[in-house]
Amino acid sequence: MGPRTEAPPPEADGFRRLTVGDPAPWFEQATSGHPRFRLDLAAGRYLVLCFFMGTDDPSGRRALELVAQANEIGLEIDRIVTATGSAGTHAGLVAGIAVMGADIPILGIGVRAAKAAQEASVFKLAVETADLLGHKGRVTRDMVVADCDYVGAGYGLVDEAVIEALKLAARTDAILLDPVYTGKAMKGLIALSKAGAFDGETVVFLHTGGSQGLFGYQSVLDGRL
Repeated sequence: MGPRTEAPPPEADGFRRLTVGDPAPWFEQATSGHPRFRLDLAAGRYLVLCFFMGTDDPSGRRALELVAQANEIGLEIDRIVTATGSAGTHAGLVAGIAVMGADIPILGIGVRAAKAAQEASVFKLAVETADLLGHKGRVTRDMVVADCDYVGAGYGLVDEAVIEALKLAARTDAILLDPVYTGKAMKGLIALSKAGAFDGETVVFLHTGGSQGLFGYQSVLDGRL
């Protein structure tokens, strides 16, 4: 049988036909309870798995969707934690939450830049996003918080705490994180949790994907997970 040369029909075999100008597809981890809300109970804890927006989603609509769906099931979110690097996801969250008027702090765990530079980048993009939505002035500087104490030796450089975070997520809840973004963010989340930073809170950790990044670090991770 020769190689397949015809494009698959739309939605066939899980494929989606894209043409020039189409938005990049985003992915969802569906659950039995709600096919579009990534919420499950595993190992006795609530998990929220979200493949969230980046700079390709300037409206911040995923933040609005998250809050609306949390309200539907009565989940009160005290804080959202995510990786912050190029600023798109973090800024979209800040803008979306601000426009909705939800009182939910967002903490970005930095993966490359120093705190001042990272917060400045996120704030600039969040302001621009809110302006685009017609809500000029809604985003304020205090809404942008980044903790960049867990960058380690630098962007893309893996340390033992990142490896431990990858192992913990995979072994306890079958969640695959990547070493560059979500793994480093989980490293920070674990450390902050142990320090009591989130005591009494319901925290949503946003998994922004990237587990394929594990393959690029095979030589570093082999035999250590």
